[in-house]
Amino acid sequence: MSVVLPPMCAAAYATGSITLTCNVNRDGVDAPLAGDAYEFSLVAAAQVVNGELTYETTGPFASIDCEWGGLDAGQLRSRAREAAELAARNGIAADATGFTDAQGKISAQGLRLGMYLVRRVAVAPANDRTLVDPMLISVPARVGDSLEYQVVANPKVEIEGAAPEPADPSAPDSNGIIPWFDLPTTGDVQMLLVGLVALLGGSMIAVSRRVTR
Repeated sequence: MSVVLPPMCAAAYATGSITLTCNVNRDGVDAPLAGDAYEFSLVAAAQVVNGELTYETTGPFASIDCEWGGLDAGQLRSRAREAAELAARNGIAADATGFTDAQGKISAQGLRLGMYLVRRVAVAPANDRTLVDPMLISVPARVGDSLEYQVVANPKVEIEGAAPEPADPSAPDSNGIIPWFDLPTTGDVQMLLVGLVALLGGSMIAVSRRVTR
């Protein structure tokens, strides 16, 4: 599904687009998340100067102003959460909105250059247990040595309450008690008990022999 900005928003600016493909893995199969609503909000306007991007934070997001072009992946996720909370709390109007189609896709066209907050704002009933974090996506985005104006992203989607991924099998198993000590398994316990009974039996025989003497 495409989302086109009103002419007054796109006129006189170089433009780009953001396309999302929203899927979730269900039993090893990618299932599209159709019918979810997304908002695209301009957090910082951008210019391309000598092949480099420079950003200027927009008024509604001035309280979280920063060097947008210098953020690493973790900092982008943190700023995205801050921006999403600010947008929800202050009712900041989005620059584009729309719903994912039957393939889980949504495309916002005619976007001014800048850093965009992309967040899911309504969830279809069939997707109510899926979690999608807010994102910060730059238009254009740097890909290698070039700038990509038609940006494609695949949001990370998780299922609420899903079991955590299995631990690294190469890591030592501490059983959650002592890091360097492994508790015995069921079979080990049985062997330990057999050995203990045999040891006690041998000790009792030795004691009885001494008493007899």
